[in-house]
Amino acid sequence: MSTAQYIVIGGLVIGCVGFGVWYYIQTQKNYKASISQNLKPFTASIDPTTGVATPFTDASGNPQLTCPAGTTINIVGAFFDISDPFGECTANPGGVIGYLCNPNYKSPQTCSTQNDCPGGQQGIMNCTSAGYCQLVANPSSCPAAISAGATLVKYSTITVGGNSYCVPTDICGPQGPSSSPYGVPNPVCSPLTNNYQCATRDATDSVGNKCNGLSVCSDLSVSDFGPYPCPSLAPPQAPNECIAGYDTYGNPQWNAGRTGYCALPFIPGWPGGAPTGSTTPNPASSSLGYNMHGIYTCV
Repeated sequence: MSTAQYIVIGGLVIGCVGFGVWYYIQTQKNYKASISQNLKPFTASIDPTTGVATPFTDASGNPQLTCPAGTTINIVGAFFDISDPFGECTANPGGVIGYLCNPNYKSPQTCSTQNDCPGGQQGIMNCTSAGYCQLVANPSSCPAAISAGATLVKYSTITVGGNSYCVPTDICGPQGPSSSPYGVPNPVCSPLTNNYQCATRDATDSVGNKCNGLSVCSDLSVSDFGPYPCPSLAPPQAPNECIAGYDTYGNPQWNAGRTGYCALPFIPGWPGGAPTGSTTPNPASSSLGYNMHGIYTCV
């Protein structure tokens, strides 16, 4: 083999090795870039039956905040706020739940007859000429409960401005002052009343101080999120928790009524029993009160 051939072969070998090194470096760079651009959520909430926060772990009990080897946690944003998917703590709650509690709201869905409305058959909700559902003033009677699938929703009468209305007891918040007389907006956390100066709290810096730079942040807790969303309302713990248990239909059994922290928006959850396709029953659940959540990346 001639010298020229050796040179060519040597060049090819060096080129292949160089290309392999370059490819490895670029692959690692792209891998790290893809990881750093992947936003991961984390969350925990205050259990209304205990007043204690659920841990920041996944369904298998592993820490929610964890990064692959060679990378570390970077908190993008963290917040401490109230569980309020229907906006009951805002000045203008959405109609998804408002029309069940407040006659000034109309349903987001349309109706053709009174039977299209929840409680329409019982005479407590009417389908208006404009085609939406609205509470009936001074119904002839208020049923103690109305069936909604597997759930039996409890109802009671409220009286405002000389008129009475029949509303779902647990879903609607307690009645407040004239600015929030129907429970929606919620009188505890709505800015219309602002009795407790409730607001979403930004906890990005405090959680970042706890978790940034770690590969696993396994002991994140409520105290790392700073002041409560309603600073003067601490979650009550056993034996004075908000919900002592649930009845056979998943309705909450209030321990001491709907006052203070326990008057915050209540959102029904699983009514209890075995899910479809399973023979193992799950206990009833619901959400009420504070939750902590955020997003992070691995860098």
